[in-house]
Amino acid sequence: MIREARLKPEFASLYPALQPGVWCPASEAAAQLLAMMQRADAAFEKRVMHERHFEFRGGVASAVRAGARSRLADRGGG
Repeated sequence: MIREARLKPEFASLYPALQPGVWCPASEAAAQLLAMMQRADAAFEKRVMHERHFEFRGGVASAVRAGARSRLADRGGG
């Protein structure tokens, strides 16, 4: 499953390129935001999509991507 993001309506004014409340692939939303920031010569902190401003669903957890063992794998069950 691909990672999806949804802009929270209360932060819509900060992201005019995105429609609030609509799920879309997070990679597409991030690309739009990066393009907007480059045009505006804006800087961002650690992430393009602030976790307070967006909801996320789907994708693979970062620990799984990094090869870390899950609790199930730690018990020999996975």
